[in-house]
Amino acid sequence: MAERMARRLSWITKLGSELKNLIWKVCMGNIAIYNEVTAIRRTLSPRMSSSLDEERFILEDAIGRVCPVHLRFITSWNAFDAVLDIRFKDKVGHDKVQQREYTLQEHATCREIDRSIDWEDAFIPGQKIDMSLIFKEHSPEKASNNLSSCPRCHAVSEMPVESEVQ
Repeated sequence: MAERMARRLSWITKLGSELKNLIWKVCMGNIAIYNEVTAIRRTLSPRMSSSLDEERFILEDAIGRVCPVHLRFITSWNAFDAVLDIRFKDKVGHDKVQQREYTLQEHATCREIDRSIDWEDAFIPGQKIDMSLIFKEHSPEKASNNLSSCPRCHAVSEMPVESEVQ
């Protein structure tokens, strides 16, 4: 019986030693892979190593189109305005876009984006931005009953004038 227990103890010790060696080999393999990946990253140019997808925000424009705005490509308010002008050409709202009669809001917080802020500081990569066109009501009878209507089709909204309507 003691001999049988000694054999089992020897077998368990050998198994533990083999397991330790296997774990050591896996760790060394992981370190080798890590070093190779690090070397590959160092050889890539900085432009290639960070993806453009990481530096963009999502814009939902005033007519419901969703598109990414790449912060490495659009680098100023003037460039952004030019792109919007092109995107709205021959579309509803083009005149409003040309006159800069629109507002941008951060979707999650409804915080308005201040155009007086530098372009680089106005947006955070990954955020969603909603665009709305600004319409000014000039009709005193509609303003008095506190209802608004669509400037295009003139459908009356039951929402108050101050509210946002899609």
